[in-house]
Amino acid sequence: MLNHRKLKEMTKLHKEEWELPESFKKDWIKALKSGNYTQGSGVLRGELGDTGTVAYCCLGVACSIAGVESIDIHGEWIEDFDNNFDDIPTILKGCSDDSGLVRILSEMNDKMGKVGENIGKHSNSFNDIADWIDKHVRGI
Repeated sequence: MLNHRKLKEMTKLHKEEWELPESFKKDWIKALKSGNYTQGSGVLRGELGDTGTVAYCCLGVACSIAGVESIDIHGEWIEDFDNNFDDIPTILKGCSDDSGLVRILSEMNDKMGKVGENIGKHSNSFNDIADWIDKHVRGI
């Protein structure tokens, strides 16, 4: 469940106008809502414990839909060392100190529940994140 008050505060702190190419935005939202990606946290793409299940953060899904090879989707941030991320919009590259959008998306993706049956579950699902992107990021 979205913590609307905190997201609203975070969104106000970053007064940037966020824009993505319209086709990329639509494809990313569709992928996040598809159910084809397991949500993970802390890294762009990694395995969930010993299960062998591959999980992505929302930014890792962006890499995947842009055609980045699975082996290159790793680490905490999208960093373009070998030009493997040329098709990723610049606004999504770098760490949360570089981009307010990356900061918000990372915090939304990685926030985990701390009470009762929500312990260890993502507070914001990929559907929640997709809805937030649709509302706050303009397609161009």
